[in-house]
Amino acid sequence: MEKSIKGTKTEQNLLKAFAGESQARNR
Repeated sequence: MEKSIKGTKTEQNLLKAFAGESQARNR
């Protein structure tokens, strides 16, 4: 990831989406 993206809302949104997919797959 680029430093420009780190620490921004975009990164948090990506993390949330990634975590959501992980939990959905685990179920």
